[in-house]
Amino acid sequence: MYGQTVVQKERILAQDKLYEEAASGFGTALGRLARAYEADPDKRRDLIQEIHLALWRSFEKFDGRCSLRTWVYRVAHNAATTHVITQRRAKALSMVSLEEAEKLSDKNERKLASDERQTLDRLLALIQMLKPLDRQVIVSYLEGMDAASIGEITGISAGNVATKIHRIKNILARGFTKEDAMTNEVPPNDMRNVWQNQPMESTRMSVEELRHKAGKFQKRIQLRNLREYIAVLFVVVGFGFYLKWFPSVAMRVGSGLTIAAALYVAYQLHRIGSAETLPEDCGFECCIDFHRRELERQRDLLRRIWWWYLGPFVPGMLVFLVGLQVAREPRFPHHGIPFVVDLAFCALVFVLIGRLNQRTAHRLQRQIDDLHAMAKGQ
Repeated sequence: MYGQTVVQKERILAQDKLYEEAASGFGTALGRLARAYEADPDKRRDLIQEIHLALWRSFEKFDGRCSLRTWVYRVAHNAATTHVITQRRAKALSMVSLEEAEKLSDKNERKLASDERQTLDRLLALIQMLKPLDRQVIVSYLEGMDAASIGEITGISAGNVATKIHRIKNILARGFTKEDAMTNEVPPNDMRNVWQNQPMESTRMSVEELRHKAGKFQKRIQLRNLREYIAVLFVVVGFGFYLKWFPSVAMRVGSGLTIAAALYVAYQLHRIGSAETLPEDCGFECCIDFHRRELERQRDLLRRIWWWYLGPFVPGMLVFLVGLQVAREPRFPHHGIPFVVDLAFCALVFVLIGRLNQRTAHRLQRQIDDLHAMAKGQ
């Protein structure tokens, strides 16, 4: 046990050291990256924290097969892409590809910036309307990376990167300069300087802050799981009381079947309902595929709600209601209305739960289609 503890401590120290090195060397660049993905200052601060947390966590699995810079930008872009996808679920956000942005720069009247502040604002507006992959490419280009480095970060071919960079240069040249440009306008070759020299607030987080944030995240997951298990516990305790104290054989059998159904549902929630973790070394396509697979998994769970969630309760509830009606017979002979009312109420609850989950599945399908479109538009 002592040897394992020492190894664990060494890994934690190595993880913290790598994070400190990355935060020191790339902290300002990560702030610029967050600004490219989120315009709202409050949400951007949250995004920066999520990026730093993802980065710190990722160093637990960093094996040195790529450069530190590649790893940092890959993890940061994945966290930012996840943020964009989440924001698109919450509200409709229109995004365009570099090809579409290039056409827009031809059609729209060019109102050229008169100073670096205006140039930076227009540059940010351009970046923030792009699709995630194209944001990755243009931000990496503005950070001074070559096509090979960008391809390593994004996971796309060098030829594809070169095509995108060519479009980026066209957009910057057409949208920010003109042949008779005034002397105070920013030349396209200086766009990288404008981007890299933008004023940034402090974005670095201490390891202690990261540990605290990671602990809060884990607690949220634990509380979510706890609520599910408490609901199962209530079912087990409630029908366990019937199983022990009620004289009716049918009610006791129905209670036992209902308890078994609740335990089965709890097992299924634990087995197939838990969220997966995005691999740290994912490129853009891998990141999009991961989110699509997660949405498809959740959608399929909701579509099959009758089979693994509602269906297991049906036999137990039917037997229990029959037993309840039998117990009523001495007081209400030949009177089946209570049984019909109970049965109708249970059926109504089950149908409502099923319909609500089907509506959620339809909503998830729209998000899946959106991700398909995002991947095709890369």
